[in-house]
Amino acid sequence: MMNNDSTADGTDPATGPFDIRKAPLPDREIKRLYLDSLERYSNYTADLWEEWPEADHAGYFGNGISHGNEGIRANGATAFVHALLYKERKNLELTELSADELKRKAIAAIRYSAMTYVTGDYPTVDGSKWGADGWHHRQTSLWASTVGLAAWLIWDELTVETRESVEAMMAAEASEFVEKNPYSGLEYDTMAEENAWGTTSPALAANMFPDHEQSDAWREAALQHMMNSLSTAVDAKDDTVVDGRAVSEWIESHNIHPDYTLENHGFFHPDYASVAPMYLGDSSVFFGLASNPVPGAATHHVFDMWELLQNITTATGEWAYPSGLDWSLHSYENVSYLAWLATYFDDPVARTLESREIQYAAKRQRINDNGRFVGDSAPDDGSEGFYRDAVSARRIGFAYLHHKLWGADDDAVPYEDFARAMHGTTELTHVGVVIHRTPSKFASASWLHNVMGNVTPESQSHLNEPYVITPDQRTLIGRLTDSDDELAAEDYTVTLGDDGFATAAELREGNFDRYVAILSLPGSPVVQLERAVADEDDTLLRERGVPLAIENDELTGGKRTLFTETGERTVTAGDAPDRIELDGHWANVDDRLGMVVLDGSEMVYVGGRGYNRPGARKDMWYGSHSDATNVDASGTDVINRAAIVLPNVDHSDTKTVATAAESLQLPQNVVGIAFSDPGERQHIALANLGPDHETLTVEVDTGGDQQPVREVTAEIDGLMAAFATWQDGELVATSGNYDRQEQSLLVE
Repeated sequence: MMNNDSTADGTDPATGPFDIRKAPLPDREIKRLYLDSLERYSNYTADLWEEWPEADHAGYFGNGISHGNEGIRANGATAFVHALLYKERKNLELTELSADELKRKAIAAIRYSAMTYVTGDYPTVDGSKWGADGWHHRQTSLWASTVGLAAWLIWDELTVETRESVEAMMAAEASEFVEKNPYSGLEYDTMAEENAWGTTSPALAANMFPDHEQSDAWREAALQHMMNSLSTAVDAKDDTVVDGRAVSEWIESHNIHPDYTLENHGFFHPDYASVAPMYLGDSSVFFGLASNPVPGAATHHVFDMWELLQNITTATGEWAYPSGLDWSLHSYENVSYLAWLATYFDDPVARTLESREIQYAAKRQRINDNGRFVGDSAPDDGSEGFYRDAVSARRIGFAYLHHKLWGADDDAVPYEDFARAMHGTTELTHVGVVIHRTPSKFASASWLHNVMGNVTPESQSHLNEPYVITPDQRTLIGRLTDSDDELAAEDYTVTLGDDGFATAAELREGNFDRYVAILSLPGSPVVQLERAVADEDDTLLRERGVPLAIENDELTGGKRTLFTETGERTVTAGDAPDRIELDGHWANVDDRLGMVVLDGSEMVYVGGRGYNRPGARKDMWYGSHSDATNVDASGTDVINRAAIVLPNVDHSDTKTVATAAESLQLPQNVVGIAFSDPGERQHIALANLGPDHETLTVEVDTGGDQQPVREVTAEIDGLMAAFATWQDGELVATSGNYDRQEQSLLVE
């Protein structure tokens, strides 16, 4: 596959579905991209428009109901987009007819939302009103502020009646926060984003209606919730003064861990980690539009969170997802967060990533060919569909406003320099995640919530075809039964190395005790080692082992090429056979991702049909797969295997690795492998995967026919994994302490 290195002018040759410029776009081009994308979105929503006969000059986009995301939330977001486009009509060179239609629908949608709020005279189409701490915690603050902002942008175009209706809505919603304390939540369900979106109505009302008798109280409520959005335990003892008060005097909650990770939906959720500070940025826009200084409370821990999230950024500006994702993939909805960081904070890393992300978002919208951002890949079931696109449009609108207020052609960091600075290992202990980044890959293991591994090929040299895998919760772990029950680690260990990590975990699944190790080694390789023991006679095993979810849709060019020992074949997106048996013990996808499996069952590739995850279509590639194996006796090892995953390695090098890779002959509980990688490094990877957690001494001699690595003794204390890497005869990395004189690898 062609390597998409940039040309002399900073652009990439368009060899894939995208055509992305590596160097950041000028501010004027970014703003133009935002407006062009919103204009295409407004064309899409024309078919979603409904006139409302209950009141003059009123209507709505979508279903117009009082609850759920497809109703007032999506309608308000689309009203905001129409109002913004009308206000910026000169920059778009719209015809007078088009501009008038934008204004008409914006006003009508604003009127519908304000008139059906609890202060209005009408119910929504489902017979109920909305607002004032209604559906889904405090999300109505977000809905109201979006409608209010739409009205503010075109205030001079509104009738007195409509203005009064909007003011009543904003006053009532903002006042909800004057007496109420911020939410607090840490494990499984942070309240960071509830508090953050709760800031939007009081912040908007205070700036939009500065002469209102409640204006000062609204501003105080906004600041209170800002300070309690990204709140940590340490804040309660912090005497730093912010907006005239010590941090400790503001704090009433605890929503993020000391390392600035947070949990939502039961796992470490990067989208919520960016959404919470993003809404603080939205509220900052309201201060900026009123020419008021942004309060310090709006920036509380925002940059700390950004420094955390940089550990999981990719070259596209998206996140890698070490614990999986239950939102739509490639929705590019963190673009307004990146825009805030890039403009108001003048952050050079965010500047580079934002420029790329809006290019991807705009291109995907064109690929959809109907003005939608996520499009048909989002389930059209009321939980996604129009709502998902409306959310994307709203965030693009806010990104544009960030640039209008604070944008400039500031310095940017070349992604290569940023990525180089991020190389190495990071452990996020509070959420049970360990991360390793190299020039070839992002690798991670998650044991506390959503047990899974992640191997994402670095895409800096492939910006026009960046996507290879999707962050599937089964990655590297897989299943031994038909149950989809969530796996839990009964015990796990993590050892950080010089350039990599070694983890091992004990899992329970059905009638099996599973012991799995994931090791990320210097350079490209990621190793999975596994033992599974049956504890009942005649247990039926259906193995789906070492899985990788391969994205295969219009964003990846609509096809994948599989290389195996016997040749190559093309897998067309949505039209693949249900099951493709791959010959041999190695395979490679598109010369971007290789896998070698020793002592496993057959390797199988299962093609996806329609969109089978929000935002993408995935094929499943199983390194070890069997439909049924009868276990004859309890205590039998039904699995004892090793696998090597090779991101950004072509099929020729994958074959070379497979030819020399060797399973090590070790005591029963220990699984190990020795191999050389394409960078001419030699590796050994070992794991004690047994139930007794005893201390073992293992001698490993990889001489003989294979190029010698070393003879070592590994002191592995209990459930533990370890690796050692040599290059040119010199030890270059281990996951523990290495005694050169004794040739002993000590893992403590």
